[in-house]
Amino acid sequence: MTLTIEIKPVESLAEWAAVISLRYEVLRKDWDQPFHSACDASDQTSSSQTLAHFHPENGEAICTARFQPYNLEKWAQVRYVAVQKSMQSKGYGMLVMEAIHIHAKAAGYTHIYLEARDTALPLYRKLGYTVIGFHDLRLGLIPHYSCEIEL
Repeated sequence: MTLTIEIKPVESLAEWAAVISLRYEVLRKDWDQPFHSACDASDQTSSSQTLAHFHPENGEAICTARFQPYNLEKWAQVRYVAVQKSMQSKGYGMLVMEAIHIHAKAAGYTHIYLEARDTALPLYRKLGYTVIGFHDLRLGLIPHYSCEIEL
């Protein structure tokens, strides 16, 4: 069975609220981080783009990711990749990242850099990312690895 969903740019305030709630639930809550850590100033810049898929009935964000300019020409950085816990391992992460690749390429980027938790490395490898190496230990607990791909 092939999963087909609409992944689109986040636009309305309700969509932003749903995305930030999803980021918090998946990426911050289990580590006792404050709610406001699920967003940053780049969410409000025109040079970054957040994509998401929303539940058609209740508007909850199912999956999301953001890309923004990176410090190298023609490179984007991906951040805040999140999939609802009950929907993980069902293809949503793959689809949101494929959408990120399409949108980033359309915006003129040729490469993507990201920092992934060790638990997400199988997804990124399956997408064709090269794991550069260990990046850091976030909060002293969560191993992150630098990854990149040429689009």
